[in-house]
Amino acid sequence: MTTEKWPVQNTVQSILNSVDFYILNRALHHNVTKATAQFVKTHHKKLKNLTRNKSIPFTSNETITKLSSHSLTTEQLNILKFGLTHSIRPPQINESDVFTCFELINHTMAKKLKDTKQAGKLVADLSHLAHTYVSSYRPTPADLKKTQGS
Repeated sequence: MTTEKWPVQNTVQSILNSVDFYILNRALHHNVTKATAQFVKTHHKKLKNLTRNKSIPFTSNETITKLSSHSLTTEQLNILKFGLTHSIRPPQINESDVFTCFELINHTMAKKLKDTKQAGKLVADLSHLAHTYVSSYRPTPADLKKTQGS
C-alpha cells in the first residue's frame, strides 16, 4: 500500500477509530486486488478467444521457444504460433485406419469385460460408431483451404 493520503482518507480516519480504519483499508485493498485480477482474467480470455485460429501480428520466432535440437520448417513454426488448440483436418481419412483403431479398442475393452455376454453388444456399438465416424467425416471448406495453403 502507498503512504500518500487521499482527501477522503483524512475525513474517514477522523470518524473511525484506528482498528475500524485498518479493517476498512484492508477490505478495500482486498476488493480492489480481487476486482483487478478478475478484470485481467476476463480480458485475457477475450483476447485468447479473439486470436484463436486468426492471423497473429507477430512472427513465430517471437512466440515459440524450442527446447529440442530438431529443426522445424517455416511452415511448421507458423502453424505452431496458433497454439495447442489449433488443428487442420485432413482432406480425407483412411477408412482402414479408423476401423483398425476401433478393432484395437474393442480388443482392449473385450479383455476387461466383466460380463462376457456383453461382448457382442460392444462389437456392434463400436462398429456402428466407426462407420458413423467415417461416413459423417466432412472437412470444412476452411480446413481444405488451410491444407492447400500449407
